[in-house]
Amino acid sequence: AGNKADVVASSDYDDLDVYARIFQTIHSMRKSKILVVVPGAKPSRQSEEFSRQFGTTFQYIEYARLNEAYQRIDESAARKEADRYAAGALRIVEPSREQIYRGIRFHLGVKRLLERESANGITIDCLGGINRGELPGYPCVSFSRLDDEGLFGVCQADLGCTMTQLLLTPFTGKPGFLFNVVVDTSRNEIIQSHCTAPTSMRGIGAPPEPYILRTHLETSEGAAVQVLMPIGEAVTVARFLEPKRFVTFGAEAIANVSSDEGCRTQVRPRVKTARRLLTGFKGIVHRVSFYGDYA
Repeated sequence: AGNKADVVASSDYDDLDVYARIFQTIHSMRKSKILVVVPGAKPSRQSEEFSRQFGTTFQYIEYARLNEAYQRIDESAARKEADRYAAGALRIVEPSREQIYRGIRFHLGVKRLLERESANGITIDCLGGINRGELPGYPCVSFSRLDDEGLFGVCQADLGCTMTQLLLTPFTGKPGFLFNVVVDTSRNEIIQSHCTAPTSMRGIGAPPEPYILRTHLETSEGAAVQVLMPIGEAVTVARFLEPKRFVTFGAEAIANVSSDEGCRTQVRPRVKTARRLLTGFKGIVHRVSFYGDYA
């Protein structure tokens, strides 16, 4: 099952950098603990398979834990942080100050919950929770900020994309943009869109890209993030389809898009052959994009 060792025939110690990052990534995946919020907090077979394959720990929790964490956050501190976050936006289009405040208070509660549980990431069945009224705030802002900090905030309880970020963020040093994919074969392009995205796409701790505060597209409520992504740069798109099946391809980000026909953050990359992306496509619409050529 592969070579037991690799030989680097070089006098340049910098040639070992990629191997050091591989070892760091393996260690990070083994030591990671992800909180999973789904109805009934019932572990899935997929999470058990990922745990066996990579050593990652998944802890399933109820929505009530998020509400408890939200309520523990001091209101005045949350409003002060919401004002600071809003002031950093390029502009605010739809959300009210109250919606932004609730998003920030939710984020501060999630951060405290992660610390309490010694976890470094969370993935939530967010649309379901919103529709059922089980979330005290929209998680879009929190996911963006967690990813910027080198933690993991993942939409829609998507374990495949969670593990993709756990693999590639430690290896690249960059956060991933989880998106819905639309393929345009006539232009050899794809459209990436989601209502949340990291702002530090060039690296954890890097200066943020401009962001606009919007509402969540499908519900026209809450606070969501439209990030203006870097253009004219290589990106790598990837996903675990299952624990032992990983797909990836390279592209070039050529334009930001602003349209109500897709989620708030939208970027259009060009690929070599868009039609090939449809081969064997099984309807799993989420992928994760990282800036840089790693494919």
